[in-house]
Amino acid sequence: MSCWPPKCVVALRGSSQAAVMKRTKTGQIGAGEIRKVKMLTGHEIPLDGDLLFVLESLYREVTLSRELKATFEEMMQEIVHLVDEMDEDTRKRYLIESLFLNTVTYENERLGAYMRKLTGGAVNEEYDGPDKESP
Repeated sequence: MSCWPPKCVVALRGSSQAAVMKRTKTGQIGAGEIRKVKMLTGHEIPLDGDLLFVLESLYREVTLSRELKATFEEMMQEIVHLVDEMDEDTRKRYLIESLFLNTVTYENERLGAYMRKLTGGAVNEEYDGPDKESP
């Protein structure tokens, strides 16, 4: 089984303990140590490959702490600080995850726009798949 980057990190979200497993090229899994970075606000973020946790932390620590009045410069300063705190492998892993997440978001937005065009703007938000009938 191929794993890219060569030492993939699998974050076990929602567990009571912070658990991270590193997969080597041979497919063996062993316990890994979680590196943390400190945001400018003092909040620590584990670098376990969980991009959504980083995004949630940025939102909480920058946007919400400023009562939704954070500036572009303030957010960029925090993002640049976090990236500067990462080593090269970690930056690469988070870039790959970020590009994937942005690609999925872009695809969903394009499909949503296409569906609105097909339905004349009336897209049923409660539609739950082809097996269910529309109300």
